[in-house]
Amino acid sequence: QAMSSKEGSMAPQLPTPAILVRFEAKPDASGVTIEWETAAEPGVFGFQVERALEGGAFAALSTFIFPEGTAVSGAIYSFRDTTLRAGQVASYRLIEFGDGGRIAHDAVTVSLLADSNRLYLPILLRGTSP
Repeated sequence: QAMSSKEGSMAPQLPTPAILVRFEAKPDASGVTIEWETAAEPGVFGFQVERALEGGAFAALSTFIFPEGTAVSGAIYSFRDTTLRAGQVASYRLIEFGDGGRIAHDAVTVSLLADSNRLYLPILLRGTSP
């Protein structure tokens, strides 16, 4: 473990949090896929995905997700939210648990459009004329 010297005393330095490369939320017809990638995960115990519906508070959406990376290598993660309904707007954020405590990363906001994958065609009726 790295040590630093301050006024002649030695104190351990806490590992830095995960190096987050990307955090995305991708909506489709049946929900939202939340993906993130890390470059390294020193001192990380795990992650959790939180969601806030428009105007609401953030709440845990996923269970605890154990880290797959190491102090010198990262990993790619994916979580699926199938509970968001058409027309709803939600913000997602990543919570990181580690040696440094609980860290909330910046949120991303998505909207699941109402009936975004439906095609409506006109119905033409032929009637008999009198």
